[in-house]
Amino acid sequence: MAFTMGPIVFVVVVFGGLGSLTGCFIASILMGLIQTFAVVFDVSLADLLAKFGVTVTSSTPFAEVLNVTLPRVGALLPFLMLLPVSSACAPEALILVIYGEKSLTLPSGISSSPTT
Repeated sequence: MAFTMGPIVFVVVVFGGLGSLTGCFIASILMGLIQTFAVVFDVSLADLLAKFGVTVTSSTPFAEVLNVTLPRVGALLPFLMLLPVSSACAPEALILVIYGEKSLTLPSGISSSPTT
């Protein structure tokens, strides 16, 4: 059970704020609603493009991706939302992931080496 709940709990804590019980409660309700409504709405990006007059055929670039329906990716939506939130709140962490530890200048008093 913890194997399946662990990642979603991590997303809820990041959205709600570590140490904020109220924030985590609101974030858990929001994540539940997002995942539930994603299963209910059976639309794809191709359907949305069709409303604007763009026809997606099998020869269209990325046609397979555009035809994926929302219920198939509903469980991934909280994780997809996590990337913009985490990069906006901690851009230095995103820089660390992309460029590696050497390019990040740490504030004084913080060591990048593990302590024993």
